[in-house]
Amino acid sequence: MSRVDFYILDQGSTKGKLQFACRIVQKIRDLNLRVLVGTEDVASSQTMDRMLWTFRQDSFIPHAIIPEGGLSWEDYPVQISHVLHCHDRASVLVSLRGRAGEENLKYERVVELVSNDRGDRDSGRARYRYYRDQGIEPVTHAIGRGQ
Repeated sequence: MSRVDFYILDQGSTKGKLQFACRIVQKIRDLNLRVLVGTEDVASSQTMDRMLWTFRQDSFIPHAIIPEGGLSWEDYPVQISHVLHCHDRASVLVSLRGRAGEENLKYERVVELVSNDRGDRDSGRARYRYYRDQGIEPVTHAIGRGQ
């Protein structure tokens, strides 16, 4: 059964949410785990790709957007995609999607991020209910500006 962590952010901006996602990805990589960042669409994947290159001056996270045919996990331990199809190789899904589905349950760990934006909060509540309906009790972390 998957472990699901919800990080509730006190900010409403998309940029703040993506910056926090980069920090989470860095922490997961520090544990030497493979990460799939699930996005909504190609444009969101490209934005996350840019953010991972620039979020910290002293950080390098080997990553890429998954092209058709896939990538080597040895070369790219962080992969970004709007199509979730790497559950057999990724340990952690960092979900930036507005919905949760059966594919999320194939990962050992799922990280869900929820900003203070009203629409994002509403979809976060729906995702939380989805996991509970699947018999998973998500762990919630409130993240303030000083975190």
